[in-house]
Amino acid sequence: MQWIIKDGVRFKLHRYRDEKELEDIVAGLHREIFGKDSVLFSKTHLRSVSGVGTIPDAFVISLSTMRWKMVEVELSSHSLHNHIVPQVSKFRSAWGNIGTQLSLSSEFYYQVKADPFKKALFDAHGIDDVHKFLTDVVRKPPEIVIVIDEVTEELKEVASVLPFPCEIIVLKTFVRDGCGLCAPIYVIETPRPGASLSRTAKTATSKNCNEENLMQKLIENCPECAPAIRRFHQFIKERADRIKWGKNCSMNVGFSALHPTYSLFTIKPDTRLYFHISWSDWSKSPLGRESQPIIHRKLLEIEALRGYIPEQIHDRWLEIPLKVWAQNVEGIIKAIEESIEEMERDIRSTSQKNQSE
Repeated sequence: MQWIIKDGVRFKLHRYRDEKELEDIVAGLHREIFGKDSVLFSKTHLRSVSGVGTIPDAFVISLSTMRWKMVEVELSSHSLHNHIVPQVSKFRSAWGNIGTQLSLSSEFYYQVKADPFKKALFDAHGIDDVHKFLTDVVRKPPEIVIVIDEVTEELKEVASVLPFPCEIIVLKTFVRDGCGLCAPIYVIETPRPGASLSRTAKTATSKNCNEENLMQKLIENCPECAPAIRRFHQFIKERADRIKWGKNCSMNVGFSALHPTYSLFTIKPDTRLYFHISWSDWSKSPLGRESQPIIHRKLLEIEALRGYIPEQIHDRWLEIPLKVWAQNVEGIIKAIEESIEEMERDIRSTSQKNQSE
């Protein structure tokens, strides 16, 4: 039995009756748990979302960082493998569809409009176009947060196989001895603060991959390319939605507006820039099917790249040597930016059309 002694009074650990009790506590404390700029969307207020079979316990959006979290509230006494893994996996599959993303952002928008407190929070952060903000957030991969009463080995195993970065938060409630649930004390713990338990993150860490080291290697191979390399690196840090490390510490860079899961390009230690727009799998995704010709067309507008970017996509990899891509870095950045803007316009247009219907 765990105890807390405060001002000479003993508080004992409270055992939650069920998950609903813990969910209610999380909802009441969400600003303390996730930050004062956080907006919580509880499953009890979410309507059916097209494409998502099962709604998680809650979603949380940070207005300052434009990041969102899928929240699962669990009791350690329950089977975590049987509940969390199937639900998150189904959500991961559904989220990859642009229709599901639009349904989610629209549902969040309706909740904000219906809740004066949520609307006031958006106003306080200077967010005028709430729907566009939510659409931009939802197109990025979410994080998973598991709120639980106790960490178990099963929980660690589950967190390591989830398809999104995962954070564990332990929430314990202590109550005054002999007083029932009056004057509770909440203890919030993050066993590994700031650390991801996802399989992808573990792989990257074990390889000791580092962006700065890769950029330095590129500069060593082409000192005169240093300004362009640093410019491209800064662009990646500001605009990319995800960076994943591959074999031999190759840096795979993705933009969710162009494709929800696949990388747009890879920078390898051999210093070449590899574009992935020819991957056949892209054609299987509604979002990819639209984005492939856009980025291909934009790159073909760069005259110096025409010898490396064929008019008809047939190669698996489109390789561009370091000196070539460095000399044309502004054109490449412009091509990516314009492709993203064109896709986002299409997304907003589709979303507005769905709202009007």
